[in-house]
Amino acid sequence: MIRIYFDWNVISNLKRTEIEKFQKLNSILKKYEHRIFIPFSNAHLQDLRKSFRKDEDNSLSYNDLKLLSGLSKNYFLEWSTNEKRTLYLNATPEEVFNKNKEYWTGNDPINIENVFDDFITSLENTEMSDIGKQLKKVLQLTSIGNTETQQGINDFFETDNISNMWELLNQTSRYMSGLMNDKKAFIKNRNKLKEGGVNLDINHGNWSEKDVFDKLNETLEQSELKMSFSDFLEYSEKFKKSNDLFDKFTDAYVQLDMFGYKQDKLKKPNNDMNNILNDSHHAFYAAHCDYFIADDINLTKKAKALYSNYKLTTNIFTVDEFIENEKTIFCNQPKSIEELLKLQADLYRDENFSEVQEIDDLTYTVFKLPFLLFDYFNYLVIVQQKDNDGFEYYFKRAYKNYSRFIFDTEIETLLKRIIDVFPIYYGKNAVKEFKEVIYKEEKNLILFQDKYYNVFIRKGDYKPELAFYYSKEIRTLSKKSKTN
Repeated sequence: MIRIYFDWNVISNLKRTEIEKFQKLNSILKKYEHRIFIPFSNAHLQDLRKSFRKDEDNSLSYNDLKLLSGLSKNYFLEWSTNEKRTLYLNATPEEVFNKNKEYWTGNDPINIENVFDDFITSLENTEMSDIGKQLKKVLQLTSIGNTETQQGINDFFETDNISNMWELLNQTSRYMSGLMNDKKAFIKNRNKLKEGGVNLDINHGNWSEKDVFDKLNETLEQSELKMSFSDFLEYSEKFKKSNDLFDKFTDAYVQLDMFGYKQDKLKKPNNDMNNILNDSHHAFYAAHCDYFIADDINLTKKAKALYSNYKLTTNIFTVDEFIENEKTIFCNQPKSIEELLKLQADLYRDENFSEVQEIDDLTYTVFKLPFLLFDYFNYLVIVQQKDNDGFEYYFKRAYKNYSRFIFDTEIETLLKRIIDVFPIYYGKNAVKEFKEVIYKEEKNLILFQDKYYNVFIRKGDYKPELAFYYSKEIRTLSKKSKTN
């Protein structure tokens, strides 16, 4: 299935059927619903929670949750900090939203006094009841350094009230809450970079996504920072408790905005840094899909720059571009083995050539498909053995983005479509038999066999492969390409 990730603004606008492009988008989604897979993430729910209010009528918000449920079929992506990977789950948007509702709708700034009061209260009537009070006193008595250090810290926070660690903790919490929840505070801090000499080319919006990091590296090296953008990102990682894939990507997105590349103007009254942070989450989760559809130009420009720098192959389209490319995205698929064999022969073109690998006595010639075969396979690999007239070629999926998983529904849909092409009938248990090959067994499952061809499905890593072997004497080659 073709994985498509939609920005929340696109999803919410699906209700605006009076607008022509959303009429067309709804029509496309309905037409190809059996071929597309649209997961949702916490980023969608974070966008939705902005309109959610405690103790008020939130029926419109819950209607949006139902819309998201119908579109996504309840397939959910979530980054796990503990496991340091993206989890692929089944859950309704309403279930996930209600689980996190109290946290998302609280929006109270961090208050160190309250944190310590809660900590002290939690230790009452225990052997550790005095620890909280003692720790607070220690922080109040601990100096933040000599006079010069104190002056530097007070200048940064634009105050003269910080002289000990307790006051620094309180001021830092207020500062961070201001950045996250106070638009004026965030913009003021962002503007300090310009005052420090970080000024991008006025035409930076026209930079090719392939050039953005190089241009930023050059600009920052010539500023007072005296450090490239890439080096700055690497340097900032040293001060983070968590430094996983999710943090690296989302931090790079936020820093692109901070340093002036396609900055979010935060025009709406309730906009703040959370908008930028949440857009970075959308861009991250979209990098697990084939297509990312968004109409926010600042979001798409930053996402394209990051995808280019990190060599992620997710395609980014506006709604209009998605509609214009309908026939390319949802191209006709083979309906018989004759059509599949003809298609395979047509793919041997120079423009599709990717690489050649030599492994022992086997030669692997790899072609990148110009479309997704059966809405899944994106590479064709031809395997030839020295001193052997026979050869094998197989279609496989090589993920060149952040996806390292495949949903059960995606496998079932793929297997059903492959089975329909071949004349052998497996009966009601066909998909079950095929899934056992993909998930459990190492054997090949024959789809078609004649005097010259042996066609089978086999397990390739955690992903299915569709393989053909041609020989006067039917047999298979055991070694496989290293293409991931």
